[in-house]
Amino acid sequence: MKSLLLLLLSMLAIVRLDAQELYHPGDTTKGKNASYYCMDVMPNRIIRVRNIQNKDTLSNMYFEDGSMVPLDRWLGSTRNYEYSEFVQAFKDALTLQELNQLKTARGSLSVNVLVDKAGNALELDFVFRKDNPVLSKFAPDRLFQLETKFKKILKLNISESDRKIKNLKFMVVITFMKDLK
Repeated sequence: MKSLLLLLLSMLAIVRLDAQELYHPGDTTKGKNASYYCMDVMPNRIIRVRNIQNKDTLSNMYFEDGSMVPLDRWLGSTRNYEYSEFVQAFKDALTLQELNQLKTARGSLSVNVLVDKAGNALELDFVFRKDNPVLSKFAPDRLFQLETKFKKILKLNISESDRKIKNLKFMVVITFMKDLK
């Protein structure tokens, strides 16, 4: 009887853990293939989740000489991917239930991308609402699969004027209610 009670309690704990948010600011959530560090963007509202293997953890861009790229500088590089392909890759990573939940969820998924001189994605991180009903519960290994898919898709045509930037970055956003219909 005692072992049955322990079994039931452990099953309840597993179910409860499954329903909880996985990403908490200041914590690293570990998976089999990758681990993700979470930080606050807007306390108790928006979080940024990045692979701990990412080397560039800064938000700003810098020129080769070490000076910061002005925030108002217009980048000349252009997108070398179809936005619809990016959105479809995200949809493909979701179950039907998750997709339906996100179609009516407030907010968006922002993906910050660091590219090399050839325009290939090297690193990325995810920004979303802390209370997002799907992404806050996305296991690290699923997030890693999504990261891997996005790296194959998200590419830039680097302009000559942007080649002097050491760590060229851009952001792409999926607005749930608009883009997931």
